Amino acid sequence: YYRQPGHFFIFYLIAAGASLSATSLFRLVGCVCPNQVISNAAGGITLVLLITTSGFVIIRPSIPPWMIWAYYLSPFSYGLRAFVINEFVTPKWQDELAPPVPGIPPMSLGDKALTSLGFFTERKWVWIGVGYLYGWYIVMTIFSIISLALQNPEVPRAQLPDEDQIQQARDQANKRRQQLLSRKTNAGANGKSAIDAAAPSASALPQLASSANLSGTISSSLPFQPITLVFKNLRYFVPNPMYSRRVAKAAAKAAAASAAAAKDPEQAGKQNEGDAPGADSAAHAQHVKDEEKLMVSERLELLKGLTGYVEPGVLTALMGGSGAGKTTLMDVIAGRKTIGEIQGDIFLNGHPKEQRSWSRVMGYCEQNDIHSPAATVREALLFSSRLRLPASVSDAQVQAYVDEVLDIVDMMDIMYKLVGMPGESGLSVEQRKRLTIAVELVSNPSVVFMDEPTSGLDARAASIVMQAVRNVARNGRTVVVTIHQPSIEIFESFDMLLLIQRGGRMTYFGHLGEHSSALIEYLSRVPGTPPLPAGYNPATWMLEVTGGSMATMVQPVEADWPGLYLQSELHRDCEVKVDKLLARDAAECAVLSVGTQYAMPFWAQFRVLMHKFNLAYWRSPGYNFTRLAMTLVVSVFYGVIYYKEGQITNPSTIGNVQNIMGIMFSSSNFLGMVNLMSVMAVVGYERVVFYRERGAAMYDAFAYGFAIALVEVPYLLVQSLFFVPIMYWMVDFQHTAEAFFLYFVMFFETIAFYTIFGQFIIYITPHQGIAQVVAGGLNFLFNIFNGFVITYPDMPSGWRWMNRIVPPTWILYGLGIAQLGDSDNLIQYPGPDGSLPTVKDFMKTRFGYSYSMRWWCVLIMAAYILFVRITSILALKYWNFLRR
Repeated sequence: YYRQPGHFFIFYLIAAGASLSATSLFRLVGCVCPNQVISNAAGGITLVLLITTSGFVIIRPSIPPWMIWAYYLSPFSYGLRAFVINEFVTPKWQDELAPPVPGIPPMSLGDKALTSLGFFTERKWVWIGVGYLYGWYIVMTIFSIISLALQNPEVPRAQLPDEDQIQQARDQANKRRQQLLSRKTNAGANGKSAIDAAAPSASALPQLASSANLSGTISSSLPFQPITLVFKNLRYFVPNPMYSRRVAKAAAKAAAASAAAAKDPEQAGKQNEGDAPGADSAAHAQHVKDEEKLMVSERLELLKGLTGYVEPGVLTALMGGSGAGKTTLMDVIAGRKTIGEIQGDIFLNGHPKEQRSWSRVMGYCEQNDIHSPAATVREALLFSSRLRLPASVSDAQVQAYVDEVLDIVDMMDIMYKLVGMPGESGLSVEQRKRLTIAVELVSNPSVVFMDEPTSGLDARAASIVMQAVRNVARNGRTVVVTIHQPSIEIFESFDMLLLIQRGGRMTYFGHLGEHSSALIEYLSRVPGTPPLPAGYNPATWMLEVTGGSMATMVQPVEADWPGLYLQSELHRDCEVKVDKLLARDAAECAVLSVGTQYAMPFWAQFRVLMHKFNLAYWRSPGYNFTRLAMTLVVSVFYGVIYYKEGQITNPSTIGNVQNIMGIMFSSSNFLGMVNLMSVMAVVGYERVVFYRERGAAMYDAFAYGFAIALVEVPYLLVQSLFFVPIMYWMVDFQHTAEAFFLYFVMFFETIAFYTIFGQFIIYITPHQGIAQVVAGGLNFLFNIFNGFVITYPDMPSGWRWMNRIVPPTWILYGLGIAQLGDSDNLIQYPGPDGSLPTVKDFMKTRFGYSYSMRWWCVLIMAAYILFVRITSILALKYWNFLRR
């Protein structure tokens, strides 16, 4: 640029005004639109209108008279015009004459550049542009304020179940049950059926009060192997974020000095006399010492030598104050931790845990209820059940088992209700909790972990959820539940309690007893423990006296509760019981083995995933209908703006070529970025669901990746049919079958690439906000190096490799060369000898395009699409942004 302070500060003023005007406009769009999907669509339409009428992708004289109003209204046009005039009216461009053209008066190089691209040459347009940009910012900000003041939020629509549909489903479920029962009866006429023999017998389970009433349990239509879980001396270490190497070295030096002083007591005494601190300084020193202690250790120990067991049919509560390590212990046992180091032993039926088999027989109900929003309740259960039950279980058995689970969790009446988005639509919080339990239960697990299933629920909803939890345990499954300050009714429904104190140390492990009598007796034996007040919740009393929660009625007892437990008879009984269980199960039970990593083969996984995503996409009008409607509007808009601009005149002009290349550049970039940004919201939420399903070993990442890519194909084809035929014939491109088909294929590959590239960016970034920033930055690089803003021959030789590796290069190459690469019309761009070249020669010398490369561009883009798809699947498989 021209290096002069006045022009520099004017450039800065224009840039700031352009940024403010665009920000205020899109802020207004966001304020006016009712949701993000419509806002994205409206913002996209606004953006394409601003870009196409800015005077860059189509020059001002070529804009049809019926659309010229948009040029004089667009802040982009005022900003661009001010930019170019501020540069081209400088002496750098005005003191040199442009190459002469026959029939055209001589003019300066700057004026020639401005007039050839349809810009004005008067300097007054610079200040008109500056004033317009800042005035636009003020007006749009005022409109945004008015919009926020007048608009109201959307009201969720009520959803009522179809009684006839539900009754029909109940009848079908009963019919399936009767058919399965009839088969079992016939098979067991001469003895037990294979299924009955594999099911756990009542005598094999502990005789507990909670299992006295077996009504409402899941039938043994599917066998499962009861599992006794034992963990010994379990420790868990994580990197210390406060660790300081400098403080650690200083502490080591101080320790060495103390050791040396200990060898010379006389010198140490003199030093202590000189440094005797007062009370305040001593307290401060202790505080500093505690802080330094945290900074000295390179690792933090979150679990400290925990030992315990959980038996089939026993409902075990895992409790403790906030930060005690309840969820940490559950994640460690379940194998869900992604960072840190685990020490100790975990045994399943007396044998060391093997994670691949463990994932297949375990259900993990996370605290956050994460489900695909476009599935119904029954579809979510069928999906989980089909992928987690072995192929030997027929589809009829899967459906019958799902019906049983729907009954157990009391969701039969809402089985056809969409899950929806949390807090926006679909299921309530309590219903989501029950669905989370059911999704794990339909996998027929032997062990079920539940992380605070009653969190955020009222008393009635919590009671309903806990009834479902009790039903699971009654069926002989091993159930562990973390729970925080439950009601008396919920607390006393548990059989066993494992209590952890802050710091990951065990305070109590044993039976609760009737009305929590065993727990109360144990804690009351500690001197100074206040008695349980009449009618007071034993769970709250327990947490208060042990310091696990803030005291309300009972003061905490100043005692080393974990130390007391290690010295107690309860701890010794636990150690003895653990040894007995290990010895018994190691002798009686085989090593847990499930054969393959996944329950279903690869193509069955792919088929089930395709079914899921087909339904999800069909039920996502906010995503698909919006982008299709937007494509239709944009195709008509381009046709109107570029009406009859596709034909090359003879002789042609640079402006004519600029218009045609501008169509290719702006349409491919805009609709590609619309797809990229739109797919991020869909894939971003589904990735969270994928992390949960991957932890349950439901399917291979490649089956998931190819399914979520191929489900896009029909919608991308419809999108191409909406855009290409309308825009192609209105713009009046070449009337040949090859040119039309090539344009259609290249456009389809363009939107397919951007869609898959959007999925790729989501998979390599922690969350959607960062993904959008990364996408914007990469699109900026694409636009700089794709050969439109700076053509390939004009690029510095050291940067030409960037042109060849960015995919939009080949998009622009294929689209542009198909229309211009074989034209023999002359163009008003004199060569070195003063003669006018043909358009195809101009494309070769100016853009570096060869007509023989047109179908190679199709193959290159297909290779890019395949490469990005495989890379994104690998990223999804091996990059985990779920930190646990």
